[in-house]
Amino acid sequence: MPTPSSNHGGVVDYISPRITKYTQFAMRILTWNCNLNLKKKYELLESFEADILIIQECEQLPKNYFPNADYFWTGKNEKKGLGVITQPGQAQISSQHDPNLVYFLPVEFDALHV
Repeated sequence: MPTPSSNHGGVVDYISPRITKYTQFAMRILTWNCNLNLKKKYELLESFEADILIIQECEQLPKNYFPNADYFWTGKNEKKGLGVITQPGQAQISSQHDPNLVYFLPVEFDALHV
């Protein structure tokens, strides 16, 4: 049974005891439908210390808008698209990206070893 590791504004973050044994290899990928206003909600997401954040229904912002993070975005409506937040300098949009696939954002990581 997973054990709670921390509480983030009413959301409890669970980590399996099996995974904590291998923390040097652990990676946190968080996905969330923020329902607009990511700028105002980013502080909560940042508290999870995720390696990759995949955010639905978020606004278009500059790549370096968030401190200590890179932000990639795609969508039709500049206030409601798909965003990916990563640690700075570790990722880029794939050269295979097709802008016609509006809600598909392939992101490549240079030094990611999974």
